[in-house]
Amino acid sequence: MVKKALLVLICLSGLLLFIGCTNEEISSDNNNEEIISIEVANKSEEIVVSFALFLSPEDDWGEEMLGEEVIGPGEVYVFEMPERNYNLALMTEEVYVVHNEFDIDSDTEIEVGGGNKIPVYIENISESDLQALYISQHDSEHWGENWLISEKEYIPAEIGRRVFFVEPGIYDVLAIDFQGETAIEAYNLDMNEAKLLTIE
Repeated sequence: MVKKALLVLICLSGLLLFIGCTNEEISSDNNNEEIISIEVANKSEEIVVSFALFLSPEDDWGEEMLGEEVIGPGEVYVFEMPERNYNLALMTEEVYVVHNEFDIDSDTEIEVGGGNKIPVYIENISESDLQALYISQHDSEHWGENWLISEKEYIPAEIGRRVFFVEPGIYDVLAIDFQGETAIEAYNLDMNEAKLLTIE
């Protein structure tokens, strides 16, 4: 099906990522509990990761684990965590989500940016949550895959901020809300340097 005439039909997902913090700490009462290693390599040239929020789908808690530290361009940070099942959101100081990782239950390596990829900043100030985002090269006939790759991931209304990384080039962008309505449809966007897209 040709991209420009694509009729996007998307099913609602009942399972969404809710990002929040409590005062409970991630701790282990069992000194013999296994530990997993979660390595974050920031390979971007300008992004600074200021927050790392761990959530457990098994328990109702979450904690920001970086504290006063940051993961700057070119830096690697390793989290040593009790062996459980985690969701992880990495965010900038301005609360742009730069990476979501779901269902981490073993040693994991995460890469932010890399190569000569360009950051694309998405800011959703509309009244609708976004459940699908397509960033497609302009000369492609198809939109390709949804960049919100998990059914747990969405860009919330009014405050939602997200960063994606693309190879330099000319792109088209399509965003869809949970009602199946088009929130933004833009063509021929120059993404040879950092780009901000505001969805109103």
